[in-house]
Amino acid sequence: MKKIFISWSVPLSKRIADHLYDWIEKIFQEKVTMFLSNKEIQTGSRWIIDIGNHLNDTAFGIFCITKENINSSWINFEAGAISKKLIDSKVCPVLNKLPRPLGRGIVQMILKMRRKRRGIRPAASQ
Repeated sequence: MKKIFISWSVPLSKRIADHLYDWIEKIFQEKVTMFLSNKEIQTGSRWIIDIGNHLNDTAFGIFCITKENINSSWINFEAGAISKKLIDSKVCPVLNKLPRPLGRGIVQMILKMRRKRRGIRPAASQ
């Protein structure tokens, strides 16, 4: 079963991540498992360990990128953690109204796609 890690870091990207989570759940139903921190991490848990474990176990990440978080150290850390698996990993930034040039770090080095559902389906089903 494919595992998908969905990353966000500011309120707008959290809303995008929540919508993506719900949409992926409807489309793929039981064919994928997903990790979205605000849905999966229990209050009082050691969240950094939970996130680390999911990053280690996942080879497909969706990163909700906005102009407020394009240079976020945390987003780039999570994207780097997934992309370190050079052969099998896929990192999919979902961009929301970003100016050119884009930010710096791992996110800019990866193929980018606009926030369109038709771009996510082929990548997630591979």
